[in-house]
Amino acid sequence: MSDADGKQLCDILRLNAGDSRFSAALDTLISWDSVSNTDVEGIVSAIITDVRQQGDSALLEYTNRFDRRDCSDFYELCIDKEPFFYLKLTLCIYCTIH
Repeated sequence: MSDADGKQLCDILRLNAGDSRFSAALDTLISWDSVSNTDVEGIVSAIITDVRQQGDSALLEYTNRFDRRDCSDFYELCIDKEPFFYLKLTLCIYCTIH
């Protein structure tokens, strides 16, 4: 399958719940091994490295990119503006990447 510019798109696999092989096909489709590859590992590794090296600026950049936001500060992402919220957020982020 190709898009309007001729770029190759992935084929969409359709499953039929009434098919006798449905459970096996679904298990295969959602198993991590079937989608894990060096491209994915490379991208994830690069993101982790960027966040470790550049800290909050990289995290904000990825948040903007993947969540389609245009924020210049984490404060813009916050709903709960209680005291110490940013300290808690920073600690959570730090503990997640270290």
